[in-house]
Amino acid sequence: MKIKYLKIVPILLLVYLIFQTWPSMTGVGQGLRNFVEQHTISIFLSTLFMVASFSLRGYRWAVVMQGHRQFSSFYWGAAHGWSMLWLTFMPFRTGEVVRPVWLKRKGGSISIAITSILYERACDTLILVFFLILSSPYLIEFGNIAEYPTQFITGLLVCAICAALFSYYYRDKLALKLHSVREHFTVQRLIYGFLLSVASWLFAAASVFTIVQHTSPDLSFETCMTFIALVNLSMIVAVTPGNIGLYETIGLMTLTAFGISSETAFPAVLIAHITSLSATILYGCSSSIYMKFTDRQSERSTRNSGINVG
Repeated sequence: MKIKYLKIVPILLLVYLIFQTWPSMTGVGQGLRNFVEQHTISIFLSTLFMVASFSLRGYRWAVVMQGHRQFSSFYWGAAHGWSMLWLTFMPFRTGEVVRPVWLKRKGGSISIAITSILYERACDTLILVFFLILSSPYLIEFGNIAEYPTQFITGLLVCAICAALFSYYYRDKLALKLHSVREHFTVQRLIYGFLLSVASWLFAAASVFTIVQHTSPDLSFETCMTFIALVNLSMIVAVTPGNIGLYETIGLMTLTAFGISSETAFPAVLIAHITSLSATILYGCSSSIYMKFTDRQSERSTRNSGINVG
């Protein structure tokens, strides 16, 4: 069989999958349509909250990286938003390499970029674990969900121990590397960046709250903090592009553990994920347009200055 005929195999599998799941998908589609019609304003507000969350993360990178290269805060934030598109839709977080490569092409340091990304991930993980601890009374109250944060925290502790052992074994090499990058990061910038991280995740929790609060009047903001923490901690190693499937699985598991039926919870979880992806695309595409416009303006001014000098 020629290789070109193998291209139709995925199409046939997709058609077969749609044919097999069409009855259930029709029911899901009707549930989503009803949810959107009833809560359009909430979905719009949720999208705005998520865009604000992403914008704060972009400004965080601008604050941390100020002084390394003479870019404006908007340009740093736009670079972060552009990289989020790659990070979201590439599996296994391979999109993390976009910012270091971009900064290298701009004449910056890959080590500085990687250090800033590690700082961001450490802040995010610490805040999400704190969200779980803060909502622990609600986890205990609902009982069966309390096992999942324990598993996540245990896994994080194991990773922390492994990282500590690795750091101790390579302490001399790490010391040299840290000496070359620490002068670019001040304590004030790191503290300010951490506060921006907290604000960003509170906006993310508010985005989820505006959606899932319609599933049950008993849900509080603390339960949404649990939702956002479990979903994002489970996506530390994102296997699928856009975290499709994993987000829905963990989100549905969380809401059903809080006593909400799967029929009621699934449309809310799916809409919350669609809202997050839509906000990512909106933020990323607008950032990409801004970067292209800024780069063209810079090239044009450089060209004109060269002509004037000549």
